[in-house]
Amino acid sequence: MSFHEISIAVRAENRASATFRGLALDIANLGAYFGVLSNEQVKAVSVMFTVIRVVNSLSAVAKTGAAANLIHAASSKAAAVATWILNASLAAKITLLTLGAGAVVVAAAAMAALAMQTRGAASAMREYNAAASEMPTYARSIRRAGEEDLRRRGIE
Repeated sequence: MSFHEISIAVRAENRASATFRGLALDIANLGAYFGVLSNEQVKAVSVMFTVIRVVNSLSAVAKTGAAANLIHAASSKAAAVATWILNASLAAKITLLTLGAGAVVVAAAAMAALAMQTRGAASAMREYNAAASEMPTYARSIRRAGEEDLRRRGIE
C-alpha cells in the first residue's frame, strides 16, 4: 500500500471519528436531559465512546499497512506497561492501607493494655488505702526514737 493510499484512509477515518464523537456526545447529552444519566455517567459514556473511537481509529490505521502494524505493536506494549504500572500502584495503595489499618489496630491494643494496667494499679491503690485507713497511724509507719514522747503529748 502506498503512502497516498494510507493518507486517504487516515483522512476518511478522521472524518468518520468526528461524526462518531458528535453522535456519542449527542447520546450522552440526551441521556442527561431526560434524567437517565447523571453527570458522572455522561462523562463515563463520552470517555467510553472516545476509547471506542480511538480503538477503531487505531484498528483502521493498523489495517492500512505494515507501518501501522509497528504502531499497533508499540501501542500494545505501551498499554501493557501502563497496566503493569497501574497494578503496581494499586498494590502499593493496598499495602499502605493495610499497614495503616495495622498501625491503628496495634495502637488500639496498646491503649487497651495501658488502660487495663492503669485500672489494676488504681484498684490496688484503692485497696491499699482502704486497708491503711483501718490501721492506727502509729502502726503504719516506722517509729523513730523520741516519737513516742510526741504521741503522749498529743502531737500526731
